[in-house]
Amino acid sequence: MGDATARPDAALLGLDGFVVVATAEVRGELELLVETTADLVGCPGCGAVARAKDRRPTWVPDLPLCGRPVVLCWWKRVWSCPHPLCEVKTWTERHKAIAPRARLTERARQCQRFGERSSRSASATQRSPGSLRSWGWPGGR
Repeated sequence: MGDATARPDAALLGLDGFVVVATAEVRGELELLVETTADLVGCPGCGAVARAKDRRPTWVPDLPLCGRPVVLCWWKRVWSCPHPLCEVKTWTERHKAIAPRARLTERARQCQRFGERSSRSASATQRSPGSLRSWGWPGGR
């Protein structure tokens, strides 16, 4: 079998290291159940091969997909170290695309920040004739 991120659903999601497990429409939003593709993880304390112990769901809004609002339900793994003398007993997986306790995915947060900057700069240019706002640029709301 090929790379899991080469699947069509993973390609549509566009987040490296994640695959879509299930989809559902919930209160008008597209909810995507996703998990990481990591199978082999080392203990951060001793480097031993970790065991999957549990899973915890984490809901995080993402960028819209085909004009529909999207919420990712990341089915995070809780890993455990098999060595009883290791100081690190358990830990929850992390990924650069979704910060711990995040309110948005990183890419959605960056788009939101870009939109805020665009709105501020567009409000300064909307007074000048021939500005982007007069051309119908949406960032100048």
